[in-house]
Amino acid sequence: MNNEYNINKDVTFNDLMNNDENNQKELFVNEPVKSDEEQNTFDTEMMKQFIGKKYGKFLTKKFNFSAFLFGGVYLIYRKIYLLGIIYSFLLTLLYQVEVNYFVNDPSKVTLFSSIIFVTSVIINIIIGIRFNKSYVNKSFSKIKSIEEKSKLRPDSYVFNVAHSKGGTSFFMVILLLALIGAGSTKASEFIVTNLNERKTIPTIKSIDNLNNNTSINNDVSYDKYEGVLPIDTNIRIADNFSVAIPNTFKNNSEVNKYSYEYITNDTFKTCKFELYGILGFNNHSLLINQMAEYDKDTLASVVSKSVNNNIEWYWYSKNDSFGKKYTYATNKGGKIYIMNYQIDKDAPAECENSRLQIISSVK
Repeated sequence: MNNEYNINKDVTFNDLMNNDENNQKELFVNEPVKSDEEQNTFDTEMMKQFIGKKYGKFLTKKFNFSAFLFGGVYLIYRKIYLLGIIYSFLLTLLYQVEVNYFVNDPSKVTLFSSIIFVTSVIINIIIGIRFNKSYVNKSFSKIKSIEEKSKLRPDSYVFNVAHSKGGTSFFMVILLLALIGAGSTKASEFIVTNLNERKTIPTIKSIDNLNNNTSINNDVSYDKYEGVLPIDTNIRIADNFSVAIPNTFKNNSEVNKYSYEYITNDTFKTCKFELYGILGFNNHSLLINQMAEYDKDTLASVVSKSVNNNIEWYWYSKNDSFGKKYTYATNKGGKIYIMNYQIDKDAPAECENSRLQIISSVK
């Protein structure tokens, strides 16, 4: 029904023309009062406009399967933006951080993915159980607020306001998820980089990393990488590492360095593997981060950490006009070792297929 009012006869035409919400009550002798039946009908229609045609399910069902299945996305869909954004952002961020941080450690990726998945399922169950009751209470509170602010408006106007304030928004789901994805990607890159750096705060060298011929050095210092790594020619690389190389690679190794190159007729369409010790550096994580920063103009990737055969490697990759290069660094016995794997731009597919096989064989 439409509200009807008794106009104050002392009100002039100019008063009506200048009417606003602050002096509306002065223009009327009295405000209409709905009967209980009219109020119930009005409230029912308001719930229908705010929640939707299936509002009855929210009143009768104790579990919301859609809220359980979609979690934060469903919250955004139902215009509960703050909680939906926070939950979706944190969940996306956690997945991205663990994938980037443990990129070369599948066992840890599986473990942490399982933990995140189980945690999200538990949270979604709680959301599914509590959503209907909480949403109905929130809706009723919103409806009363709309009604209070629009009491001098026609019912049709109030219904339209309720419909626009409530309901669902698929467009906002698409927009906010795109923003959440972009924001979480940037945040995960920042977090992973800082996590890697925090693991290498300058300290006394760990005894576990020292062999019987190396003493503890309290005067730890770090050089700055400026594009050149001096190779240590006074070591026997075979005394420190072993590696399994496919027979499709030619052995160009020296006493102090492993060096293998894929056998092909085209010198510029090949791949190469190298492993050697260097001088002037004694923190492998710091060195790799400096190298990645130095190569940032050639699309260098985020620095990552992996553990193979109980050897801790920090690494990154970069792309340039010649192809792709992976650079790894580790600390063994107090000495820094560099491992490179270069794939030329038009190299055979076997080069990429052999990379993980070779890298994972290093002991």
